[in-house]
Amino acid sequence: MSSTSAAGHSQSAHAQPPQKSRSEPHPDYSFRPLASHDEIPSFLDHLANVFGVPKPNGAPGAPRSMFKDHWDLDPARNLAGVLVAVHKATGQIASSVRVYHRNLHLGGGSATKSSVRIGAIGDVATGTDHRGRRLASVLMAAADAHMREAGFPIAVLHAATLAIPLYASLGWRTVPMHYLLLDYPVSATTTTTTSSTRAAAIGLRAVDAARDAGWMALLYGKFAVGVWGSFTRRDRAYWTDWVAASHGDAPRRRIRRVVADAVELPSSTGGGSHHRVAGYAIVDLAEFDARTGVSPITVQLREAFVARIVGDHHLDTCNGLHSSDQLAPLDVGAYADAMDMLLRAGVAALFDGGGADATPLPDKVKVQVPAAMMPPEVLDAMAAARPGLAWLCRPTDAGQPRATTVDDGWMFKVLSPCDVEVSVSPAAAAAGGEGARATEVVRVANEDDLTALLQRPIGRFDACAGGPLVSTSRFGFFKTDAF
Repeated sequence: MSSTSAAGHSQSAHAQPPQKSRSEPHPDYSFRPLASHDEIPSFLDHLANVFGVPKPNGAPGAPRSMFKDHWDLDPARNLAGVLVAVHKATGQIASSVRVYHRNLHLGGGSATKSSVRIGAIGDVATGTDHRGRRLASVLMAAADAHMREAGFPIAVLHAATLAIPLYASLGWRTVPMHYLLLDYPVSATTTTTTSSTRAAAIGLRAVDAARDAGWMALLYGKFAVGVWGSFTRRDRAYWTDWVAASHGDAPRRRIRRVVADAVELPSSTGGGSHHRVAGYAIVDLAEFDARTGVSPITVQLREAFVARIVGDHHLDTCNGLHSSDQLAPLDVGAYADAMDMLLRAGVAALFDGGGADATPLPDKVKVQVPAAMMPPEVLDAMAAARPGLAWLCRPTDAGQPRATTVDDGWMFKVLSPCDVEVSVSPAAAAAGGEGARATEVVRVANEDDLTALLQRPIGRFDACAGGPLVSTSRFGFFKTDAF
């Protein structure tokens, strides 16, 4: 793999992809997992040396602090999953591969039967002086063995374009992931006041991991299960230490915002009814793009979920949320309002905060969002309910309502057969007559089975009440998880 992680820290110029040769490991190197925590500093130094080199366009490389956070803040960190090639003459780490231990949403059935343990390949890096010796290839084979021994039925990685054929020759299969690229007219949705003032005016605030992790996990667990390829997040430490924590990723600015339940949004049905809302969004952008005046700047909407709070429950009281049943989908108009509020505050905060005081707020940005999270059919329904929100329907410069991009770098491998409980669309269940099951068990025996499963259409979009039928693929990897 030619990136530091499958979450977008691409460093294809510096990482060594595996080679096709099947010769014996190079005799000048020993291949093994890290022996103890005492070796972690050397491992981090190695990653910083490989990936810290500036890019050809002048953008900075990845700092050591990012890799330190990737180790320190990962509740599932495991020494046995860090595989290294050590140069015998110098004792220095020459190449590395890390297996991140995760669980994958796959199937949309029950929380336990539709999630699969998975090995995520990252930190594939070979030092400049040690390339061309098959070191990464040997370590990838060792990673395969580690994942099989650990009982992972599926593995995932993200490859640079030039490395895709090489990984394909080793049994990895590409599953294309679709994104939408939206025009977002910042000047039409913000004022000249600071982002903190804007956020306070509409009831938004920054995420507080200790305060918000519980209800954010409930909200994510209720709706992310429909995005196949996203990670499960049942461990509170995974939320507080990994998802909601501030990482030392200097090349990117990341903003997390929540909409508190004090906010009341009008219902699409009229009649004066309002919804109390809980929701959050995570957005970021490349620091280099903001500093150098790239126009338009692309903002990544990593993930966003919103819901109506049922009954008299509140987020910050003893009568708080304890079950996902206390959250319900918003109608499409309120859903559009909540998403706009979160995106508006998040975009503004990207330019007002995070040490970016010198960066002016642009007139517009491009917003890239996983299509499985916000499909075109849903954007159409949102635009119909809220025609005043220009970003939902504003044409791009090319004259198309929305641009679509495809990431072919996501690659999977099936290490052992597994059974997955898959949700059946309401239409299919109804066609089955009385007693028809809402789920079915699907056998994933090989990469063909997995690809077909990930590319199933969404069907009814259940993140908003009365959501439209959607033909978009269910596969959507949330880069917030940054493995």
